[in-house]
Amino acid sequence: MFRAVTWNVHHDSTGEDIRPEVERFKKKGVDIFILQEMKRAKGVLDPFRDAGYKILYAEPEFAIAWNDVEFEYISHRRIKMSPVKYWTYNYALLVTLRERKSGRKMKVMSYHPPAHVQAPKHPTWPKVWTVLHDVVDKWNAIADRDETACLFAGDDNVDELKGWSPRGGWGFMLDGPLRQVRAPEPTHGGRKIDDFRIKGLKVIKKHDPFAVGSDHRAFMVDFEFVEGPEQLVGGIFNLRYGRPVRVVKSEVEAFLAKHDLDFLCIQEGNDYFEVLNNIKGYKHYAKRGKHESTILVKELLPQGGHRAFTYGDGWTTVTGNHHRPAHQQQVRVDWLRLRSLHLPTPSHWPLDERTPAERKDDLIASMEGLKEFFLGDGPRCAAGDWNEPPTTGGEYSPKWLMNQTGADARAPEQLQGHGRIDWPMAKGAKIVEVWKDLKITEGSDHEPVVFILEKS
Repeated sequence: MFRAVTWNVHHDSTGEDIRPEVERFKKKGVDIFILQEMKRAKGVLDPFRDAGYKILYAEPEFAIAWNDVEFEYISHRRIKMSPVKYWTYNYALLVTLRERKSGRKMKVMSYHPPAHVQAPKHPTWPKVWTVLHDVVDKWNAIADRDETACLFAGDDNVDELKGWSPRGGWGFMLDGPLRQVRAPEPTHGGRKIDDFRIKGLKVIKKHDPFAVGSDHRAFMVDFEFVEGPEQLVGGIFNLRYGRPVRVVKSEVEAFLAKHDLDFLCIQEGNDYFEVLNNIKGYKHYAKRGKHESTILVKELLPQGGHRAFTYGDGWTTVTGNHHRPAHQQQVRVDWLRLRSLHLPTPSHWPLDERTPAERKDDLIASMEGLKEFFLGDGPRCAAGDWNEPPTTGGEYSPKWLMNQTGADARAPEQLQGHGRIDWPMAKGAKIVEVWKDLKITEGSDHEPVVFILEKS
């Protein structure tokens, strides 16, 4: 494990201003500093050298410092990130290090895209918008060049979840080989704009940002290198409506802890919205009115890009009540695009009182939506209660969806708890294992499912 900090020091800071902070960081065991707004003329490199760190600087504002006992220097270069000049050109510093203990190489980058990206009325906006796209393209190109691990960080001047957002959102900043690691609390005013972007690494612990005498708070994270193929452990749990909320909360917490799940796809969660929002160590992705199918994601993982989809307009049940249309939550979990689903009816049921035409219409809309999802780029998984096994054939069946998209599916062998209808489908990721946990205490009519995905 190693500890890294991204820190916008501020243009006006001197070496003596930051010296106490550097000494404090050394006591915390920081191995790598990724620094912005460093002015060499103000003596800001000296405190790092005096504390025993190696440090490299690149005009106009970048520095990377490292613990030479743990990491060996290989190379460095200053990179022009965009040919477009707004009031200056945009640069970054890239340093390649080798961890002495493991021999693993890592590219470390300090970047700082232009300001006013989230202010489209600012006079510089058209140029800075172009520069931001160039910077993101450059990040991804450098990360994609080979299999070397990447630790990129800096002040990107964008909070993807707060403030102005372009049509279509900030997906272009989140796609590609790098995964964003957002701070748990704001790093500049009320915004989270100082991030890490990683490849071949996993987060061990994110520390709350803390004041360092700058207008930015420093963000510290513990990382370790990923050994072997990248995997995620997921779960599926249809909670069943109308049960005591405290009982459901304890069941969910026990299931998450037993298998150390990276994420959990939940169905029939309407009655438990508030308790699911308060599962320690996990973030709940749901929207009010659209929380029948939701997702819990481990807070330590890179994540974001939450969207909710509605398919169809609902149907009339055999009791004469109106059933809401099917909803699906989608979120990015580390390297995976994930959906939680609960399909309205099996595709092979005949049109009768159980499956009126209006209910079948909702199934068709749901399957068409999933087809569009699986035809997107990158590793993807949809998991939940499909109301039928993956072996069903015919139009708008699971087999139809797999044939249309090239996705693959795998269901548990155990038949307890509604047979084989709770399972994952994936594309760009291999379903290594899938099973039902028959030993965990739960009061649902569905047994919870565990599955392992491996990036392919």
